[in-house]
Amino acid sequence: MQVENTNTETTNNESVDLRAFDDVLGRLEAAADALEFPARQVGPAPQGTQHGATRWGIHFETERSIHLGEATVDAGQSGTFTAVVGEYDGSSFSPVHERNIGVAEGINTIDLDMALEPGEYLLTRDGSFPLRRSEWSDWESQSRDGLELIGGAHPDYASNQFWYYYFDLNIAANENTHL
Repeated sequence: MQVENTNTETTNNESVDLRAFDDVLGRLEAAADALEFPARQVGPAPQGTQHGATRWGIHFETERSIHLGEATVDAGQSGTFTAVVGEYDGSSFSPVHERNIGVAEGINTIDLDMALEPGEYLLTRDGSFPLRRSEWSDWESQSRDGLELIGGAHPDYASNQFWYYYFDLNIAANENTHL
């Protein structure tokens, strides 16, 4: 019995291994994504007051696939909280990623590691775990390349001018192109 290997191509009675070409093509596609959507950090530096109400977060829309990477959080206590990102249309919220994250009291660097398709989202956290939020009005200046930062939001309230929880948020075209 002869098994066909789908990773090779026969030309002039010689087999060529295509796995190397697939690897190069993948790297070229990732590089092209990074050129169209450069990796960046968004949001202010940690400042402001601790906040413990559930489902407040950062409302944003993306025209392309993105990856949420590292961020800084300032925790009011040691423990674990649940980072959540969900599809959001200004009123209804449907979680698409959840991650339990352990932190020490004070400033922590965390990795959200969440891949998102084009759409409108709310990045928040569940529960009343105290994390810092900051007054911030620079939404428009950091909206570019198909990423629009809309404002602080909650499914039951109007948007506001607070940046919730995830400071220095690293956003890139894919997980391999972060800062």
